[in-house]
Amino acid sequence: MSFKTAYPKTSEAVQDVVSAEGAVCVSCKAVGGKITPALTTGLTSTRAPANVTYAAYSEATSRYYLLADGKAYNSRTSQMFSSAFADIALSSPFIFGDRSDGTAKTYIISGNKGLAYPTTLTPTTLKYSIYGGVMKSGRLFAMDGSEKFKLRWSGKGGGFDWEESISGAGWANLESGLGPVRNLVVLGEKLIALRELGITVLSVFGNPENFKMEERNIAAPSALSNTAAVVGGKLYFFTFNGFYGFDGSKTFKVDCPLADSISSPKNAVKFGETYLICGVYKPENKKCVFAYDTREEAAYIIDCPATAIITTSDIIAYMEEGGSSLLVKGNAYTFTSGKLDFGTGGRKVLKRIEILSGEPVDITVSNGEYTRTYDGVKDKIITRISGESFTVKVEGSDEIKSIKAFAEVRSGV
Repeated sequence: MSFKTAYPKTSEAVQDVVSAEGAVCVSCKAVGGKITPALTTGLTSTRAPANVTYAAYSEATSRYYLLADGKAYNSRTSQMFSSAFADIALSSPFIFGDRSDGTAKTYIISGNKGLAYPTTLTPTTLKYSIYGGVMKSGRLFAMDGSEKFKLRWSGKGGGFDWEESISGAGWANLESGLGPVRNLVVLGEKLIALRELGITVLSVFGNPENFKMEERNIAAPSALSNTAAVVGGKLYFFTFNGFYGFDGSKTFKVDCPLADSISSPKNAVKFGETYLICGVYKPENKKCVFAYDTREEAAYIIDCPATAIITTSDIIAYMEEGGSSLLVKGNAYTFTSGKLDFGTGGRKVLKRIEILSGEPVDITVSNGEYTRTYDGVKDKIITRISGESFTVKVEGSDEIKSIKAFAEVRSGV
């Protein structure tokens, strides 16, 4: 009598590594099965204060402005700040440029205090406490800090002109049902108020002395303050329920799982077609910059502990501990795949990984129990790792056209 061992039937399965759900891109974009380098840190400088809470560039005075620890700084260059030029208590501050009295000025307003560089370097007490200011139709629009539904606009004398008259400053009460305003943003010809319970779209018609305000309210998740930026003709912002957009008529949740890993988002800006915001990457409790390319619909993080960002022709990130860094298209990135299970349960054997890349890359493969690292991979590695699922980390510098993983799986499982 003879005996034969019955082995389970197996077959080879293939899975695209780049497209696996849950990938994390650091300074790279994963689109259409490809990995391309994206923004990373570049030239650094130590000549900027720590704890920058607000940063802006003003074309009116051709200077960069930083607010940190109750002081205001400015510089003609983005990375060389010396001593502060003024003290100002910081309470939801904002910065904008304007021309009043025939002089180009940059206003810094914080609550009911204001500076106007270069003419007023000692804080002036304003008639009202205001926040969230934006320029539109030649006037400053801002929310009243005491009356939470009152929208104010300045007179024609600049950011300190709040004397009400037919052709001067004025105000309008917003419908109260959507709660307090978190951000004011100009989107095309409209003034958008992101609010606690939705969005108010304001159409401001005519000359300032004849403003006619049409108000349209739209239900939306609760917006987080200082997270709004207009990119590619749409408004993007963070909410308590995730990352959202607004196209002028309706809101939509951005299909971006990486955004759900970002906490404490603040100080959003745009650069070209990319939305940038400072935040914390929750899985590692690490400060970073979150980036979302609105054209390619690709998200990634930049390993940069910034608290504020300015964008001009360059991108300058200001660090929590002081100093700054340019953000530039880099030549070093890390891509970590989502879980690769080849669409089956149970254990299988990851046999090999095939890669099409212009330059060698370093690859680390994990089955959740142990890892193996392969340096200088050019085209293929033989892995022979057993497990239920796997992750693949790739560290590279050049575009990767494809990465495929091949496994031996039990047939019918």
